[in-house]
Amino acid sequence: YDQIITISEFTKKELINTFNISKNKISVAYPGLKKMYKPGPNNQKLLKKNQIKNEKILLFLGGLKTRKNPLFLLDVFKKLNRKDVVLIFAGSGVLENSLKNKARFLGVEDKVRFTGFVLEQEKPDYYNLADIVLLPSLKEGFGMIAAEAQACAKPVVVSDNSSLPEVIKDSKSGFL
Repeated sequence: YDQIITISEFTKKELINTFNISKNKISVAYPGLKKMYKPGPNNQKLLKKNQIKNEKILLFLGGLKTRKNPLFLLDVFKKLNRKDVVLIFAGSGVLENSLKNKARFLGVEDKVRFTGFVLEQEKPDYYNLADIVLLPSLKEGFGMIAAEAQACAKPVVVSDNSSLPEVIKDSKSGFL
C-alpha cells in the first residue's frame, strides 16, 4: 500500500498502535454528510406513532449494542425523574430486550419508546423530533450520529472518548 485513509485521528492512532504503521502512511479524511441532514419540522406521524404529546424528547439513535452503551442511559433517565421527558431508542440490536427489561425494572417503561430499526432516510425525521441527542458510546471510529444531529441543529451530548471530541467541541457544538 502507498497510503491508508481513515475517518478520524483516533482511528489513525489505533492503526499506528495496533499494526505499527508509520503515521506518514495514514491520512485522515472526515466523512461528509448527505444534504438530507438539516433542520426540519416535527414529523407528526412519528409523534403519534411514539405516543408523544408535549414531552421533551431525548433521542438515542443507533445500534442497540454494548459498544454504544445504551443501558447507561436508562440509569441516567431514572435519575432525571421528569414526567415531561421521554427517551426514544431509535434502532435495533441485541440489547433491545435487556433495555426493555431494565426500563420495566426501573419503573420508567411508560416514558421510554423503542422504534426498532430506522431506515437511513428516516433518520433526519427522528433527529428533528429530538430536543437532545445522546451518544454515550464507549468507542466510536468517527461518530456519525453526532455529526448528523448537529447538521439538524440539535444539541448533542456524547461520551468524552475515542473520536467523539473530534466531532463535538465541548460547550460549543455539543457537550462531552
